[in-house]
Amino acid sequence: MRRATIFLYALLITSAAAAGDVGSLLKDLASEDVEVRTAAAKELSQEKELPEDAVRPVVGYIRACLDAAEQTTREPAPKIEGPIERVPLVGDETPLVRVKSSPQDYLGKDIIITCTAKVSDYYNFEYSDLGTALSSLRCNPVDEQRKEKDEYCHVYVDRKTFRIFIDAVAACEERDSPIVCRLKLTINPRRRLDVLADSWNMFELREWQFMNSDKKTWTDWQPRKAPKLNGHFKQLLARLPESAAPAMAEFCVTDTSDGASLALYSRLLEMPKPARKSAADHVRKLGYKSKDAAFKKKAPAFAKSLESGKPLQ
Repeated sequence: MRRATIFLYALLITSAAAAGDVGSLLKDLASEDVEVRTAAAKELSQEKELPEDAVRPVVGYIRACLDAAEQTTREPAPKIEGPIERVPLVGDETPLVRVKSSPQDYLGKDIIITCTAKVSDYYNFEYSDLGTALSSLRCNPVDEQRKEKDEYCHVYVDRKTFRIFIDAVAACEERDSPIVCRLKLTINPRRRLDVLADSWNMFELREWQFMNSDKKTWTDWQPRKAPKLNGHFKQLLARLPESAAPAMAEFCVTDTSDGASLALYSRLLEMPKPARKSAADHVRKLGYKSKDAAFKKKAPAFAKSLESGKPLQ
C-alpha cells in the first residue's frame, strides 16, 4: 500500500512538472526572439494534447509568424520620373465584361487587370461594415496609351497586410497622378450568390505589381509567396483539445479573413460533431449578447457552418 502511494505521489509530481513545462513553453510562444518561440512551438508540437488555455498563445504565435513573413515579402514602389506615355500590357489581363457576364465562374479564381487605382469610400453588400479592416479602391482598367476604359471595379484591400500598396496608391493620388499597376484580384468564394449579379465588380486584392522605373516592365508579384502554415502550425492546431472548441470559435468568428483565424476555423471544421455543436452554441450566445449589429447578423451563419461542418458560403 505504501509503495502504491509513493508511486502515485511521484506520478502527480511528474504530471505537475510536465504541466509547468507546457505553461512555460506557451509563454515562450509570445517571445520576440524568433528562435525562442520556434523552439517552444517545436516542443509543444510533440505533446499529445495541449490544455484549453493554449488557444490564445497558439493563435498569437501563428499571427506573429505570418506578420514576420509579410514584412519580408513586400517592397515599396519604384520611383517613376516623368509621365507614363505607354503602358506595357502583358496580354494576360481579364476583360471585366467577361466577369460581368458570368461572375459565378470567377469565384476564388484569379482576375488580372492593368489599371489606375484611387482611394475610395465605397462599401456595400457584404463589405458594408468592413471599413475598419479594409481599404476601398476604385480601379479603372487602362489601354496602352494609359487611357482609362469606361468599366471600373471596386477593390477591397486588407489595411494591415497591404499597407505598402495602399500607401503607394495614396501618395500618387496626392500628386494628382493616379498609380498605374497590375492587380491580381478575386471574387471571395464566400460571397452571397443571390447578390452577385448586382455586385459582380467588387473584388479582393491577392497580389500586385508596380511599374518599374524604366516604365517598360513590372516588378515581381507581391507578396512573392503567400505565407503557408508550416508543420509546427498544423501540429499545434491538431493538438488543441475538443474541449477548447468554444474558445477557438470565439477567436475566429470575429475575423474569418485573418490568416490565423482561418487556420483555426479549418481545425474547428475537422472536429467531431459534439465539439462543433458546443462551439456553435457558444457563438450563438455571443451573437445574442452582442450589441454589434453586424456581429449579430454574422453569428448565426457562422454557428450553422460549425454545426454542419461545411465552410461559410
